[in-house]
Amino acid sequence: VRRMVEHFEKQYAALAAEVPGASERDALEVVTVASLVEEESRVKNERPMVAAVIYNRIKKNMPLGFDSTLQFALDKYAQRLLDSDKQIDSPYNTYRNAGLPPGPISSPGIDALRAALQPAQVEYLYFVSNADGKTHTFSTTLEEHNKAVAKFRREIAIQRKEQEAHAAQESGQ
Repeated sequence: VRRMVEHFEKQYAALAAEVPGASERDALEVVTVASLVEEESRVKNERPMVAAVIYNRIKKNMPLGFDSTLQFALDKYAQRLLDSDKQIDSPYNTYRNAGLPPGPISSPGIDALRAALQPAQVEYLYFVSNADGKTHTFSTTLEEHNKAVAKFRREIAIQRKEQEAHAAQESGQ
């Protein structure tokens, strides 16, 4: 554990030295934001946009509404979350509580830390996964976001039907 902490401190210090103003930032907040970025985005160039959504929502006192924080609170990874899960009484429930959770939900990598220190300069407040399972659609308004969610649901429904048809075909052979 000591080696891990020492490695983190070296990496963080190097990153803070290259980002203006980073050394004055609260490290717990930065690492917490970075952990959310790490869990919400897998594509490097989207990470600063995810960080921007986090900071923009915090500025507007909006709950973050991240499934990743519920998965952490419930220890319910790689499982479908239910609407009832959003009612859990936990400081990590970002559907019920505005602002950041009290601490990180994972160990963020350097790209997520960089994004937390240098978020994109965009006005996005929302993002939703695309059906490719990797990228996201970012939106500024709830109306745009709802359209993106509807598109995702249509595309994922098609994918599920194709998978079911393929599975039925495989089992029939």
